Amino acid sequence: MTVSITAQRLGTLLRPRSVALVGAADKSGFSQMTYRNLVEFGLGQHTYLVTRRGTPAHGRPTVTSCTQIPEPVDLAFMMVPRAGTLGALSDAAAAGIRHALVLSSGYADAGPAGLRAQAELVSCAEELGILLAGPNHLGFANFVDQIPVTAIPGLPHAAGPVALVSQSGMAASAMLDFATMTGVGLSYLVTVGNEAMLTAGHVLHYLAGDEHTKTIALFLETIRDPAVFAAGVHRAAAAGKAVVVLKSGRSELSARMAAAHSGAVAGDDHTIDELLHDLGVIRVNSIEDLILTAGAAAHLGRLACPGIGVVSISGGACDMLADHAADLGAPLPVLAPATRAALAGILPDFGTVQNPLDITGAAVIEPGIFTRCIEVMSADPSVGVVAVINPLPWHGDGRPWPGQVLADAIGAGARRARVPVVCVSQAMQPVTGYTRGVMTQAGIPYAIPGLRHCVAALRNVGWWSAASPA
Repeated sequence: MTVSITAQRLGTLLRPRSVALVGAADKSGFSQMTYRNLVEFGLGQHTYLVTRRGTPAHGRPTVTSCTQIPEPVDLAFMMVPRAGTLGALSDAAAAGIRHALVLSSGYADAGPAGLRAQAELVSCAEELGILLAGPNHLGFANFVDQIPVTAIPGLPHAAGPVALVSQSGMAASAMLDFATMTGVGLSYLVTVGNEAMLTAGHVLHYLAGDEHTKTIALFLETIRDPAVFAAGVHRAAAAGKAVVVLKSGRSELSARMAAAHSGAVAGDDHTIDELLHDLGVIRVNSIEDLILTAGAAAHLGRLACPGIGVVSISGGACDMLADHAADLGAPLPVLAPATRAALAGILPDFGTVQNPLDITGAAVIEPGIFTRCIEVMSADPSVGVVAVINPLPWHGDGRPWPGQVLADAIGAGARRARVPVVCVSQAMQPVTGYTRGVMTQAGIPYAIPGLRHCVAALRNVGWWSAASPA
């Protein structure tokens, strides 16, 4: 029997009403964390613990078979050794469970013997009609429906517009931490491990049709099924959603590491790069650029043109941003004569009209300079997005933030602007609840921390806007 990986099947897998943790044990950190996540998200009552000996786990009684669970179960998380997984799958199938996550490693990541074991695992799952994710992965978190079937710690409870798919569980954990730190909210976090049956392309295709997801970010060691992956990208493009990929294996050593980690065949990097480029996929080279580019694409959508207009309270920041733009090939267009004339009428006599634009310290005395310059810059025909460089706080002392008046002026400019506006801090810093409070009061729609990362993100979104079919 071949298991059909349909949207309906994936929807049930990612939105289970009840979960069986098979192989639950106090001595297993994976079991402890997965159970803790489910309880903290309010799913403890519909989480069942299954152990071979029936010994208590996590302070609760267990059952020795999934068939003893008193309600229908949608999903089993298999946390048993490789040698016991086939028996655990058969037991789950006997209980009517049709979806399984397999945590164990030692499959395609473990050489020829592991490859044979993985083929046997897939054959068994198909014969039983079970849709299998993994093996060698850490599960998933559905933040939209508040369902975390994962051993990854530190899960946020709020949902956002970016879905993250990763072949590596621990890399996904690092990406989640960075996304949380920089204020990039996630709709889903899905790890796929060895992709024995369910591939990242299948998940991408599903998320492209998810109304809560605006951008899909992926960490890949290989592209297992290029046709399925391409179909997912095309579906995302048709829905106006960017796909951002961090693909490892560019070096010979990295390719060997990928094979040892998940059995991935990294493939010729030049060929993969051309494939991603032709599909309109944004390719990045770091976790930071993956998350910040995905966040920017989710909030900005397609830009009318790729040009970046910069309005800054700091001349030094203008210098640094210009260097980053030159290094990264980001477009800082020369302003039209009408734009230059309008800006000259706003700036003090000692100001210089150019892009990036230093509005000088005069804005501290007259914050309306910020507002008017943002509005004028946004009207330039070559500008598709305005980046406003100004500090935002990440912690407070209980008193009103002294810089709120400038933030308010930026927010006023953003409301009048004809193109999207983002606020940029000069260095990488957290986007905290305090930061969001200042932004909400000011009406600042979005912020990207760090000059270099902001330039990269806006360049990437501009390229995707032109490369991906509308």
